Amino acid sequence: MFHKQFFKTLKPLSSPLKNLEVKKMKNLKKSSKTLTMLLILTLTISMLLTAIPLIVEAEEFDTWIYLKPTPNPIGVNQQAILQFFTPYPPPAQLPPERPRYGYWTDITIDVTRPDGETETLTGLQSYEAGAGYATYTPTQVGVYTFKVNFPGQTIEIGPHAGDYYNPSSSPEVTLTVQTEQISQWPSSELPTDYWETPIYAENREWAQLAGNWLNGEDYTLQGNGYNPYTTAPNSAHILWTRQEMFGGIASAETASYPWYTGRRPNEKLTPPLIISGRLYYNHNGFGQYGEAQESGFTCVDLYTGEVIWDKDIQDQLSIGQVYYFYSTAQSGVFGYLWSLGRSTWTMYEAFTGDKILTIENVSSGTNVFGDNGEILSYSIDDGKLTLWNSTKVLLTGMRVIGVAIDWTPTSGAYNYDEGLQWSVPLEDAPESLRISKIDDVVYANAGDLYIAYDKNDGTELWRSTLDRSFVPPGSPQMSDISEGILVEYYHMLLQWYGYDLTTGEEIWGPTDIYEDPMAMFNRDMNIANGKFYTTGYDGIVYAHDLETGEREWSWFTGSSGLETPYGGWPLHGSYTSFKLADGKVFVINSEHTPGPVLYKGGKVIAIDDESGEEVWSISGTQAEASPMAIAYGYLVYLNGYDGKLYCFGKGPSDTTVSAPQTSVASGSSVMITGTVTDQSPGQKGTPAISDESMSAWMEYLHMQKPMPDDAKGVTVMLTAIDPNGNYQEIGEVTTDLSGNFGKSWVPPVSGEYHVTATFEGSESYGSSFDTCYFVVDPAASASTPIEPDTETPDTETPDTETPDTEAPDTETPDTETPDNEQVAETPLISTEVLIIAAVAVVCVIGVAVFFVLKKRK
Repeated sequence: MFHKQFFKTLKPLSSPLKNLEVKKMKNLKKSSKTLTMLLILTLTISMLLTAIPLIVEAEEFDTWIYLKPTPNPIGVNQQAILQFFTPYPPPAQLPPERPRYGYWTDITIDVTRPDGETETLTGLQSYEAGAGYATYTPTQVGVYTFKVNFPGQTIEIGPHAGDYYNPSSSPEVTLTVQTEQISQWPSSELPTDYWETPIYAENREWAQLAGNWLNGEDYTLQGNGYNPYTTAPNSAHILWTRQEMFGGIASAETASYPWYTGRRPNEKLTPPLIISGRLYYNHNGFGQYGEAQESGFTCVDLYTGEVIWDKDIQDQLSIGQVYYFYSTAQSGVFGYLWSLGRSTWTMYEAFTGDKILTIENVSSGTNVFGDNGEILSYSIDDGKLTLWNSTKVLLTGMRVIGVAIDWTPTSGAYNYDEGLQWSVPLEDAPESLRISKIDDVVYANAGDLYIAYDKNDGTELWRSTLDRSFVPPGSPQMSDISEGILVEYYHMLLQWYGYDLTTGEEIWGPTDIYEDPMAMFNRDMNIANGKFYTTGYDGIVYAHDLETGEREWSWFTGSSGLETPYGGWPLHGSYTSFKLADGKVFVINSEHTPGPVLYKGGKVIAIDDESGEEVWSISGTQAEASPMAIAYGYLVYLNGYDGKLYCFGKGPSDTTVSAPQTSVASGSSVMITGTVTDQSPGQKGTPAISDESMSAWMEYLHMQKPMPDDAKGVTVMLTAIDPNGNYQEIGEVTTDLSGNFGKSWVPPVSGEYHVTATFEGSESYGSSFDTCYFVVDPAASASTPIEPDTETPDTETPDTETPDTEAPDTETPDTETPDNEQVAETPLISTEVLIIAAVAVVCVIGVAVFFVLKKRK
């Protein structure tokens, strides 16, 4: 054991080095020897310090502790934070070679209420940095008094074992409680307009829209196709497309046969993964015996379809990971990509795609994500239930700052066994027991026997045995567990049964037999929002109540006539399943091993999950074994009709408006014109179209379908601010198929106008607006005559008119008003002058013609 006095002897070592730096070297040889000796001594001491734990003899220390209540003042019945802290952190604990912070424990807070009554908050402890907090809700108006107490603490283990920290108490502090409530910081409203990641960190409420798609076919590990944390497309609007392979009709020489878009030998759009607005998928090459060769992966911008980076390596992605880490040194979320091989796992950084590390000698297990996003793997082997934790194995290589953990995954190879968290023996468990599902508990079964284990420590919770004596061989075709209910589909019976796994009792079933016998081939199901859904070759989507098994609704693709042999269009008859998000069920027509000629009429369909009504649909068929994914409001899938990757969802728009740039007269109409266009990367600059016309319009733009003559544009609101600052509603106008709009309007007063054209957005587009200006001239002045006012023959009285008196009065120039008559009647050039000029021009032309003809002769 090193005594503290030993370390005091090390202090003078720094002085010679400093002196050597500033003194002029008189003897180079002597100085070199001195430096060499000092270097050897320093290295020797460093080796000793590394090899031997820094254990010092026990000491006694005085302590100080303080408390601050916030906010202060606070409203009655509002929760206050009581922060307590010390000037120093607790000393390091074991193990000495990798020390960690300890905790100050058994801290109490004395509370005196306004009425004089007291209470004590107990069982408090600090965090690693020596600070902590408690929450307290005052119920009385007035002044509360608080004092925090540290009882003293002896360090039991580690290099500081035996050190004692004396008790201390804080000065009393007060908290004023008032009737008026303290307002919360304004919350951020959820977006309804077009938006992109990253989500600004102050918009905490938006987190519910940021459900990352992490497991290819499923939303998450041990999940299904339901993403509860995202919006999803409410129209058939396409954001972008990307050609992933040859697609569509191949050639005249091969008749109407299409390019192959199936799963062999190089599957496309797998897994896929979506993390923070980025789409990841593998680009498999060609291998032996029909197997896809691992040849790297691609990262694509979810909002543009453009490639961000490409990794041409001999590996492929399996899952994504979004992991939250907290320690004294740091806290935050980290994103990773994983390749889960049979014996080796490889970890990549999600933003760059760079390789970080590998985990070797991997054992098989059932993988799930933990509460913080860590990868947990449960396995049953040799009569034991074992839990492996990715965080545990990665921490073995983490950097330590002082005695605080810094989450810095270190490159290199790790041993899988270093992540084993616990392993417990299982009592009375058959050898054939296998994990069937991990939800709130670990479900395991061996035939009809089901056992549930606590996923935190492996404790057995209950076991039950089901009665399946009536089930035909080969069943069930589908099954899943949710909320302790096992749902099974016996395809030979075309019926479902439900079991309570805690008791083993059948709680409902059989359900009504499906009418279409093609339902025998149904193979896809999902559970979400208290219902379970299924579909298949019958082209029907069924929704059942999870607790009762009752059929709530069904939706049919419609008759396919002569186009398919199934009666309708098959739904997810291949290796991929339908998906659910944002109150909708998304299905795509597909089948296992499509025929040489693809059927017509396939669609992508969105169905309301409450009513079973169609929300929207558009032409398409799912490429075999290429899953779709839904995240951040967008649906991505690979279309088997043309080999293109499609991204559906809301896109940006652009609005323009213009008005005459020359003044208009008061009382005249003004024509206001403009455009609204789609600014999505897939069809930038094309006219914006209404949601109800969107399917036909997108098919026209992307799928070589005819242009819809009856498509409708979008509505634009025109408003103006007049010269007096008053708001003027010009009115609504709808754009045409060119994206243009126009509206005439008579401004009420003269002066400058500020016009705004607003497109409020739709399910297909985000909003946009534009402004313009025009001016209205005032009316002509009343002093400017337009008609002669003095000629008023109609006002003369007929009875007084006589030929003798009328002629001289009306014909005498002296009685006329020359000024008015000149303005109204006298032209600038008289008629006689015009006639003379015309005759002169004719004469000149005639003479010219005469000389030309004479010359030719």
